[in-house]
Amino acid sequence: GPGGGPCTACEPGSFKDDQGPGSCALCEAGFFKDHSGPGSCLFCALGSFSDVGASGCTPCKPGSYKRANSSGECLPCPSGSFSTTNASTFCSVCPFGTFLSGGPDSGICGVCPFSGNNSSKRSTLSNCSNDVIFLTPQDDWKAGIQDAPHGSTVLLFPGLYTGECNVQVFHNITLQGVSGKSGTVLDCQQQNRHFHVTAATVTMHGLTLTNGFSDSEGGGCVLLDGKSSVFIRDSSLTFCSTASNGGGVKVTGNSALFLSDDTELRNGSAGSHGGAVFLDEESLLTAARNVSFVGNDAWFCGGGIYGSSSTLVNLREGTEIRGCVAGKSGGGVFVESESTLRAEGRVSIVENTASENGRGIFGIFSSAVDLRGETEIRGCVAGEYGGGVYVESESTLRTEGNVLIVGNEAGFHGGGGYVYYSSVIELREGTEIRGCVAGRDGGGLVLHNQSMLRTEGNVSIVSNEAALNGGGVYVSLYSLVDLREGTEIRGCVAGYTGGGASVVFGSTLIAEGNVSIVSNEAWFYGGGAFVSSSSLVDLREGTKIRGCSAGDAGGGVYVLSESTLRAEGNVTIVDNEALSYGGCICCSWSSLLDLREGTEIEDCVAGVYGGGVFVESESMLRADGHVSIVSNEAGSNRGGVYVSSSSNVDLREGTEIRGCVAGDSGGGLYVVFESTLRAERNVSIVENEAGVSGGGIYCSSSSEVDLREGTEIRGCVSGINGGGVHMESESTLRAEGNVTIVDNKAGFYGGGVVCKFSSLIDLREGAEIRGCVSGSIGGGVYLSFESTLRAEGHVSFVGNEAAVAGG
Repeated sequence: GPGGGPCTACEPGSFKDDQGPGSCALCEAGFFKDHSGPGSCLFCALGSFSDVGASGCTPCKPGSYKRANSSGECLPCPSGSFSTTNASTFCSVCPFGTFLSGGPDSGICGVCPFSGNNSSKRSTLSNCSNDVIFLTPQDDWKAGIQDAPHGSTVLLFPGLYTGECNVQVFHNITLQGVSGKSGTVLDCQQQNRHFHVTAATVTMHGLTLTNGFSDSEGGGCVLLDGKSSVFIRDSSLTFCSTASNGGGVKVTGNSALFLSDDTELRNGSAGSHGGAVFLDEESLLTAARNVSFVGNDAWFCGGGIYGSSSTLVNLREGTEIRGCVAGKSGGGVFVESESTLRAEGRVSIVENTASENGRGIFGIFSSAVDLRGETEIRGCVAGEYGGGVYVESESTLRTEGNVLIVGNEAGFHGGGGYVYYSSVIELREGTEIRGCVAGRDGGGLVLHNQSMLRTEGNVSIVSNEAALNGGGVYVSLYSLVDLREGTEIRGCVAGYTGGGASVVFGSTLIAEGNVSIVSNEAWFYGGGAFVSSSSLVDLREGTKIRGCSAGDAGGGVYVLSESTLRAEGNVTIVDNEALSYGGCICCSWSSLLDLREGTEIEDCVAGVYGGGVFVESESMLRADGHVSIVSNEAGSNRGGVYVSSSSNVDLREGTEIRGCVAGDSGGGLYVVFESTLRAERNVSIVENEAGVSGGGIYCSSSSEVDLREGTEIRGCVSGINGGGVHMESESTLRAEGNVTIVDNKAGFYGGGVVCKFSSLIDLREGAEIRGCVSGSIGGGVYLSFESTLRAEGHVSFVGNEAAVAGG
């Protein structure tokens, strides 16, 4: 006690579980303690209740009952039932042909007056009008339901209902469990289904249907046909199965199934399609307000739900499809043949499995999948294609409003989704595809065979991974990806090509309006995007490829095999890196790189060749209209642009190559092996640097540099040869029309230009070599080994300087 005094015993109705200071606590309602001192509070017996701090329990009075050990007072007997003793745990009903004529504590049953067949019914009314029927587990409940008149309500009292099942319902009726689904259980013991509803409207509320079975006809718990409508609220359908379609429910013949208010379909099994629900023939399923489809399986398609032949699956607020399994396709939902799936309002399709395709959702044959506000497809796994969603054969997937396709996985292609054969996927405001994995191609999405992806409004394809190609998106066989305002492909990884996107075999990627392809990685080619086999990437206003990396070539973009990259309108390809070739862009095998107004290639790094751009094998680079290739770096040759093997570079109005660095040769551009560089109309090659030769341009091996009106090579530096330009091995430099090679510097030979090994310098009207400096010989020009210099028409050599000879 306080101050070390004696301890005080807890009074009846109170307790204290621990030693030490503190006071006793009162027993909660529904508990009691009938003695003082030590001890715990105990549950009141069934049929009794208590208030807080009770030392004993009060039995329920006649006319009331209590079935559970819980807080709260006794419940009054439902209308039409009675209890005549204290401490009742249930209420009784009058025998068939009678009605309760006294109060709920009387037990007085009056005889129904004879009128047709009502002598076999119970009623709440003195005239036995059959509006409400009562059944108990001891009754022939099948007959009671089948014989209930049209429009009546059947109240099923608590208990376990067994028997023949297969109730045939041809009339409108309401079935309600008096004490809710936990207390009213209809168990068919795997002998038959529960209900077959034909051309009728049936409402079920507060029931559990379990262990139903159907063989070839389908519908393990319930079968609907003949334009029927069934409304199921706050009920459970569990462990129902069929040898054919619809483990829980089969809906056919233009019928409708409405599920709501915490209804669950659990552990259903179908030998063919639709583990929980099967729909066909223009039928409808609507699920709303916390409906759950859990742990269902189908041997073939639609582990949770299967819809075929112009059906509609409408999933609303709080619906969950979880842990369902399909032996073939559509672990969660399968829709086909012009059917539609709509989901809106915290719908979750999670942790479903399909052995082949579409673990979450599968849509085929002109079907539509429409996912809206806060729908989530998560943790689904497909053995082959489309971990989250699979749509095929002119089908459509649309998403809008914080839709999440997250953490899904495909064994082969399309961790997040797979879109095939002329199908369309439209992703709108707030959609996110994140953390998905593909065993081969398309960590986030795959589009194949003339399919299309459109995105608009803060769509995110983030942190996805593919073992081979297309960490974010893989686009193949004449498919189209159209990315619009605010779309982001970020943090994706590909084990081979296309960290952000891989676009191949005649396909097209269009990006316009602040599209970001950022921080993606490919272990070999195309950290941001890989474009191959006559494909096209078209980058428009505000598109950004930034911070991407490739283990070999094309840190930002790799363009291969007669493919094209176009960029126009403030497109930025910046801060990308390749360990070997093309820090920003690699263009190879007869491909085209077409850069237009406002394009910027900046701060990219290549470990060997082409810090900014790498162009080879009969490929072409065109730049026109204030294009900037700035501050790029290559560890060996070709700091800004590398051009090789019969390739062409055509630089036009306002193009700028500035501040680029090559560890060996060609700080600005490196042009070799019968390749060509043309520059015209105010092209600037300025302040570039090479460790050995060609600070501005290096040209070799029968290649050609053709400089026209307004071209400027200025402020470039080489460690040894050709501060401005280095020409060798039967190559040609032509300059005409106010071309200026000014203020360049070489450590040894040719501050302005070096020309050797049978090469040619051909200077025409207005060409000027000025203010160039060499550390040894040839301040303006250095020629050797059978090379030639031609000058014609107001050519100027002004203010050049050499430390030894030939200023």
